[in-house]
Order: sequence, then C-alpha cells, then structure tokens
Amino acid sequence: MRHYLRSMPLWPSSKSYPECREMLEGLCRKILSDKQMWAKSKLFAAAALSMIDMFTDTLMVFEFMREEKTGFAHIMMGSIFANLGMQLAMVIVQNFKLGWRKVLMEVLIVSTCIKPGVDAFRVASGKEIVEGHVLEPNMEMTFTKGAELLAEAIPGTIVQMAAVVRTGSETLPNAAFSFAYCVLTSTFTSSNMSYDWDTGKKSRAFAFFFYRNVPDKAKGKFLVFLSLYFLSAFNLLTPALTFVQLQLKGGMTLVAKVLCGELALFFVVKALM
Repeated sequence: MRHYLRSMPLWPSSKSYPECREMLEGLCRKILSDKQMWAKSKLFAAAALSMIDMFTDTLMVFEFMREEKTGFAHIMMGSIFANLGMQLAMVIVQNFKLGWRKVLMEVLIVSTCIKPGVDAFRVASGKEIVEGHVLEPNMEMTFTKGAELLAEAIPGTIVQMAAVVRTGSETLPNAAFSFAYCVLTSTFTSSNMSYDWDTGKKSRAFAFFFYRNVPDKAKGKFLVFLSLYFLSAFNLLTPALTFVQLQLKGGMTLVAKVLCGELALFFVVKALM
C-alpha cells in the first residue's frame, strides 16, 4: 500500500482525470468573469461620476456668471481646465512613443471625461506596463485621480461651499446639488484610490504589512470602503469649511497663513518620523 501511494503523481494529469481539468477550467473562467464584472462596474461608475461632475461644474459656471459672481465662475473654469490640462499632458508624455494614433485615442478619452474609469478598468484587469510607456497602469490611474482631486474636485468643493455659505437660506437648488455631488465625487475618488492601492498585487508584494488593511471577505471589503468614504468626506468638508470661515473673517491672507502653517507643521512631523 505504501509503495502504491508513493508511485501516485502529486498532480493528476488531464489525460487521467479529464473531469478534474474541466472543473478547474470552469472555476477559473468563473473567477475571471467575476473580476471582469467588477472591473466593468467600476468603469461605468467612475465614468458616470466624472461626466456628471463635469456637467454640474459647467452648469455652476453659467450659474455664477448669471448671478454676476464672476470670481467664482473664473475659479471654477480654471479648475476644470487645469484638470484636463494635467491629464492631457500626462497622456501625451505617456504615449508619445507609441505613435500619434495612440496619443489621439488617449486625448479623446481625457476629453470625454472617462479617463478615471478607463484607468480603473485597466488596473482591475491586471494589465501590465506597455513597452514605451513611462508609468505603470496603477501609477497612471493614481496620477489621473490626483489631478482630478487637486485641480478640480477640492477647489470646486471649496468654491461652491463658499457660495453656499455666503448666500445662506437663499441658496439655489442647483448650487446645493452641485456642491453635494462635488463632495460625492471627491470622496469616491479618494476612497477608490486608497482601496485600489491597498488591494493591488504589486503593492502588497512590496509592502505586505502596510497595504493589508482590506480583508478578503466581501463584508469586510464593504465596511472598509464605507469607512474610507466617510473618512474622506470628513477630511474634505472640515478644512473646506474652515478655509471659508477664515476667508470671511480675514480674507485670503489669513487663509494663506493658516494653510502654510499647517503644511510646515506637517513636513516637520514627517521629517522627524
């Protein structure tokens, strides 16, 4: 009996056990299908959020111009163009070695505001870096979301909060909806960025103990993402309201002083760490 067990192969061959091979292939196809479905869901969700956010920001530009609040309108326009400009510059540098057709396609993706969704789909599909590219898909997605946050989402939230605080009870429904949707987009983008980095295969391989916050079970993943979302919303709304109140109290000079002081303290703490 012992001799018979030693002679058995450790892994059954497909010729000896065709049913086992068929079962394993079906299981692999099911896993890949679920992964693609989740990737497509993120694609459509991110694309829809970006497109609607761009539409609401553009609507608020016209709303501010109609109410003769040209300062708010100019800041909103500047944030929109800054976001698109940063993304266009990135895709040109990323794809100029692959030919003008590839560059034109990426420029079209940025112009239609679906760049965050396309990046999420590429990362979720496990796409590796293409020869000729400068950044990996995960880093490209991080740059795109960072540009959207820094250039459009966060400034748009602060500007629209300032408009809502100034008008008070006379706030128009369009302005309130645009402000709420801007917060939704900003927090979703930030939470999604942290979630993708934590669950990324290369991130966990590089720093396993740092990026191992999201559990494997579906319930745990949902709770962690929900926590990230509300934490991002709190971290966005609190400083935004603080800056608006400081601007009303002492103008942009006081806002600049407080902001520079916070940044200086932050860099000192990081240097000591």
